[in-house]
Amino acid sequence: MADQARSGVLMIAWYTRKDFNRIRKLASNGGGLQANYDEWCERADHAIQIAETAGKRGEKVIVDAGDLEKWLKNKGLESTSDN
Repeated sequence: MADQARSGVLMIAWYTRKDFNRIRKLASNGGGLQANYDEWCERADHAIQIAETAGKRGEKVIVDAGDLEKWLKNKGLESTSDN
């Protein structure tokens, strides 16, 4: 996270509409995500706009639900907004 701050880039996990509900279900608490894709997308886009207003570049990083699920299982982790 500190490297992101120094580099002037905000990396944000980006979910597709197709994967959004599956990703929410992976987390016991919904991962802190909004109830639906449109609300989440609006909030995520707003976070990027705020970063860009502050002189940073917003980068969307697509997260595939299947890949996330495999990664969590391999690491023995539960999906939370912390990881």
